[in-house]
Amino acid sequence: MIIHIGYPKTATTTLQLNLYAKMHEEGKIEYLNHLNSPSNYLGEFYCGNALRYIMGMSDDYGVKEELEKFKKINNTISLISNENISFFSENYSWAYHNSDASKNAQRICDTFSPYFDDIQILIFTRAQATIIPSFYGQCLNHIVSKKPIFNNMQKWLDANFYNKLNDEKLIFNYDFMYDSYCKEFGADKTKVCLFEDLSNNQNRIATTLSLLFNVEKEYVNKSINRTNKKNVTIKNNLNQVKASSSSLMNRFVYYYNKYLSYFIKIEKAKKIKNKLLKIIPNFILGIEFKNKSRGLSNEEKIKILNKYEKVNLSLMNKLGYTKEEMINYLYLNGY
Repeated sequence: MIIHIGYPKTATTTLQLNLYAKMHEEGKIEYLNHLNSPSNYLGEFYCGNALRYIMGMSDDYGVKEELEKFKKINNTISLISNENISFFSENYSWAYHNSDASKNAQRICDTFSPYFDDIQILIFTRAQATIIPSFYGQCLNHIVSKKPIFNNMQKWLDANFYNKLNDEKLIFNYDFMYDSYCKEFGADKTKVCLFEDLSNNQNRIATTLSLLFNVEKEYVNKSINRTNKKNVTIKNNLNQVKASSSSLMNRFVYYYNKYLSYFIKIEKAKKIKNKLLKIIPNFILGIEFKNKSRGLSNEEKIKILNKYEKVNLSLMNKLGYTKEEMINYLYLNGY
C-alpha cells in the first residue's frame, strides 16, 4: 500500500490524473477510490470511510466492511492519494490551523496494517513562502465562512503563523510531519519529494516514484508531462496566486457570519438558506464572484522564512539537500 498524503498545492491533481490514473488504467496499480462515488480515473474499491475515520472526521461506522473488501484486491500495489491527510484532524478549523494531523500517521498504521503487508508513505512539500498564499487563495471561502475577518490576509497570517508559538502544531511543518511518519513506518518507507524539483530537477522525483511504483523513470517523466486541462500547478509562476471564486451561497454564509450571526441563530439561518436554494433559479445560484488574493510581500516572506528556518534546516539534513538548493527553493533565507 502506498499512501500519498499531499500537501495541497504540490501538483497533487497532476499526479492523480496524469500518473496514477494511467497506471491504474494499465493495471500497474489498484487506485483506491477516496471519493466513495464512481469516478472515471479511480478504481472500484472505496476507502472514503476509512480516510474520514483516520482524519478524525467521523467514527468507525462502515470502516470494517470497507476494509474487508480490500482482501479481494489482486494487484500487488494499491494506492491512496488524498492531500487532506496532511492537515485535517479532529476539531480542525479552517480559520485557525491548529492541526494535529501528525497523529494521522498512527491511525493509518493501525487501520491498514492488518490488511497490507507493507505500507509506504509519499509526501510532497512546497516552500512555505509560496504554499501559504496559494493555500489561502484556494481555501478562502472555507476560511472566511468560519472567520469573516480573515478576508484580510494579513490578519489570517498573524493568527496562524506569526503569533503561533507551538511549532509542532504549525501547519506546513514538514520536518515534524516527516518524523511522525518515520516513527510509525521507518525512514526507508517514508518518501519526501519537493514540489520545486518538478521545475528544477524532475529526474529526482522520477527516480523516487519509479522505485516506489516499480515503473521506468522515463514512464514517470512522460506521464507527469502529459497535457491535461487540470495540469496547472507546475506551470504557474510561484508568485502568481489565484483565489477560488465565491458562489452566491458562499457570499450568504460570509455575510451571515460577519453581520447577522449575533441576531439570527444558526438553525434559523440554515432554514433561510434552504428556502433560498429552492426559490432562486440555478443560473443565478451558478453566478461566481471573483475574490482577490496575493502573494507575500518581501517583509511577510522574510517573517515566514525565519519562522520555519529551524525545522527546514533539520529537514534539509535528513533529506540530503544542499543549503544552496534550499535557498533557491525558498525554504531558507539566503540573506
